[in-house]
Amino acid sequence: MVGALLSPAATASATPAAPEVPEPARIDLVLDLSGSMNENDAGGQTRLAAAKQAVSRIIDTAPEQAPLGLRVYGATYAGEDKKQGCADTQQVLPVTPMDRAARADAKKLVAGFKAVGFTPIGVSLREAAKDLGTSGKRRIVLVSDGDDTCAPPPPCDVARELKKQGIDLAVDVIGFRTPSRHVRS
Repeated sequence: MVGALLSPAATASATPAAPEVPEPARIDLVLDLSGSMNENDAGGQTRLAAAKQAVSRIIDTAPEQAPLGLRVYGATYAGEDKKQGCADTQQVLPVTPMDRAARADAKKLVAGFKAVGFTPIGVSLREAAKDLGTSGKRRIVLVSDGDDTCAPPPPCDVARELKKQGIDLAVDVIGFRTPSRHVRS
């Protein structure tokens, strides 16, 4: 009788199941590369340098294999044509699991960014939502120094749209001389 209680079959069925580990949220970082990010008023460095540090820190601290992507705006068009400047948003890193090599590649990419253009925040947030797909936990982290120079759509309206789609939006504003507006969803 004691042998039956201690048999491998008996102990295997009595072992509690391992708790389910929740799947990490898919995260898309949206980085402002507009011309104002070149201002040198972020604690002795440019806003861009502070933003790059923040984004690199997020990349470094993302959980192992967490799906992370990167979108930028204001990165490629330095001209005056508002229509062209307000369409300047690109996904530069598809949402992909972060392993050691992916983190190194992402940080190298971030280090090379230059800030030159307009600030199409609303458009970029909508595109970031597309980058994340339509299912599972999704989060957008916006790293910016201020106002959208391209509205419509206003970023606050887009944030409300995204919240209704189940996307969590975090806004990190880099810089010390920015308006005290907040995106509320």
